[in-house]
Amino acid sequence: MKKEYKSRIKGSVIDKSSTGSTIFIEPTSVGEYYEELQILRILEKNEERRILYTLTGMVADNAAAFEENITMIEKLDYIFSKGKLSLAYGGTEPKINTVRHIWLKDGRHPL
Repeated sequence: MKKEYKSRIKGSVIDKSSTGSTIFIEPTSVGEYYEELQILRILEKNEERRILYTLTGMVADNAAAFEENITMIEKLDYIFSKGKLSLAYGGTEPKINTVRHIWLKDGRHPL
């Protein structure tokens, strides 16, 4: 708004133009809404923290079960990886014998 009309609107001056003939005013009513918005943002952050602390506590209470599950997943991943590698190289399933001999038919080093 023009500098001359500043007294017609209740509010605080935020900025002015480089020439100084125009000013930017935040009306008082908008300031109240801005304060309310800031309070709501603080409340939102507090609620977010409360939820995260609660969830973290629930995870900590079941840490042993999570560790057991992770260990099992690692073992299964290792087993399936070996199987996929064997299929990729055209590997065959070994046959168990009781004479303690190993026969390698078409054996080769994987590298």
